[in-house]
Amino acid sequence: MMANSIAGVKEFFQGANAIAGEHQRWLDEPRSEVPIMLYQDFSGGGTQIDLKCSLPLRNPIKKDGTRTWRTPKPKTEPTWMQVIQQSVYWKATGETPALLFVTGAGFHIATPENCDALAEESLNRAYNEAVQSWVITQNLLKAANGSWRTLFGLVQPDMTEIARRHGPSIVTLAKQAWSI
Repeated sequence: MMANSIAGVKEFFQGANAIAGEHQRWLDEPRSEVPIMLYQDFSGGGTQIDLKCSLPLRNPIKKDGTRTWRTPKPKTEPTWMQVIQQSVYWKATGETPALLFVTGAGFHIATPENCDALAEESLNRAYNEAVQSWVITQNLLKAANGSWRTLFGLVQPDMTEIARRHGPSIVTLAKQAWSI
């Protein structure tokens, strides 16, 4: 995977004089009272690329008790959350977005030229969705006026999502917080 990552970065930035690795950047969005912090993976030459790795997957256990692995092919289309992430990077930097999908089998570079999801219209729609989410969160925090009990009373918990992201111990805490 590392060799494929390096090959993908070299191919993407072949015309750039210099590339910058991950570093902290900020976006000042007028509709948000808080600056947005972001970390871009690689940028240079007026473009940027974000590395997305897919690890090998374990196959089911065989009858003899052994297990094998399979290496997926690189993805060619971003998820909506990846498009949202790229839209924020694009607004923050003005740099053309791209995604470098990497597996042990190879790499694929998604750009606005070969992926409609990274075209300007899609990025604008994704960015507006991100800003809407930030504003809603900001409004909820304001409405709670510093009270966690009030805040928890303003939102419906999604225990399935909490469990998926954080595990059973956090679900127990979440149920206590929401008094379920």
